[in-house]
Amino acid sequence: MKTKKSLISLLVLVALLIVSNASPTAAQGEPSRIQLWRFFNECASKFAGVTTLGDTTDVCAVQQVLANQWNAEHPELQVETTSLVWPGIVELNAALAAGTPPEIMSLHAFRVPTYASRGALTPLTSYLKEAGIDVDDLLPNVRDAVTYNGEIYAIPFDVHGILWHINLDLWKQAGLLNADGKPNIPVGLEAFEAACKQVLEKTNSPIFGGGDDDIVGTEVIWFSIYAQMGGSIADENGMPSVNTPAAIEALELQIRLRNEGCFSSGELAKTYEGFNQGKVASVNGGTWMVNEFDAQVRDPNAGLKNLYVAPYPQLGDKPAVWGGSHTFVVPLGPNADPARVKAAVQYLKFFYDNQLAWTRTGHASVRQSVLDSAEYKALPHHDEYTEFANQVVYLPKAGWVNAFDQILHEEIQAAILGEKSPEQALNDAQARLVDIASFQ
Repeated sequence: MKTKKSLISLLVLVALLIVSNASPTAAQGEPSRIQLWRFFNECASKFAGVTTLGDTTDVCAVQQVLANQWNAEHPELQVETTSLVWPGIVELNAALAAGTPPEIMSLHAFRVPTYASRGALTPLTSYLKEAGIDVDDLLPNVRDAVTYNGEIYAIPFDVHGILWHINLDLWKQAGLLNADGKPNIPVGLEAFEAACKQVLEKTNSPIFGGGDDDIVGTEVIWFSIYAQMGGSIADENGMPSVNTPAAIEALELQIRLRNEGCFSSGELAKTYEGFNQGKVASVNGGTWMVNEFDAQVRDPNAGLKNLYVAPYPQLGDKPAVWGGSHTFVVPLGPNADPARVKAAVQYLKFFYDNQLAWTRTGHASVRQSVLDSAEYKALPHHDEYTEFANQVVYLPKAGWVNAFDQILHEEIQAAILGEKSPEQALNDAQARLVDIASFQ
């Protein structure tokens, strides 16, 4: 039933995008307003008139305050923000079908190829160059993620993914800190299992806690292990490839580490509660959790006193981790009025130049110059996971990846809970993804 719903949703998306191929062209002339649609909550009224960030790290606040700053400095070109329900594609599809898209739209990087391939986005390469946006400063994996058929279709403004959040006090108790008080991060499966054993024996907690109900957990762990083994969820033709021998081996390893207690089972909320109470040695958590856990350290009533944030553990031959980027796109199509596009790109450059402000949210920077800066490294824990951004592996550029999270989460969870064998679960996932890919 869920497969049918996924397929119907994809077909609706395709139909809407086909309708949108005849991109609207606004009346000629310099626009005085830019419509910006974003999915980072609603806080315009709360931060009305606020043009200084202060110490805020909230994702909505940072976006709104930056928009306020722009409006204060550019009375001739005002940005009007509209908050959407995550992830915003329902509203975007409706606007495309009606021929009334905004100048700027928040979009996850993995969705960019789907919309670009159907003529729903404006290619930006020449506009970015004219505006003075240095795309060569983008990390190679990030730039590739927003490029389709040789054209850049989006400006990415972060790298997000899963990190390793460590309670230094419990790692010290397990004998896993060096002379400088930093964690001895294990590299490779043998070292990871040895460290896991020490943590379990000394703290009775997992070395990489999480939860079976984590909506970006089970499939992300499998994806990351598979990528570390050199695997890809797409073959050379762009079709699904999730049931290879290496893919099955990665899932078997994931299940074994869970059974050994290295990866925790149960509910994610309870694992995080234990971590905040100082009872869990370390957990997997997104870049969006850095500030959440850091706030616990600064709370005298919390049990977590000393936090370290490391890149995702390396179990395979190379470092790799699932991740993605939030981006801004211009959904006016390839024949858009250049004046509207240039106006939109002015704001994109402003946001790009304020990359450091956005990374206060915990997400990593997309720009090498920012990653290398002293200001970036001075942000809470950012200097501890600077390698993460270059280790992120993005989803392949194929429409069927829109169903990846749901399908792999269901199938891998079935394998973890013993309802299916790893081979059957991944064979079923392969069949479901191929069904969707066949309709593209």
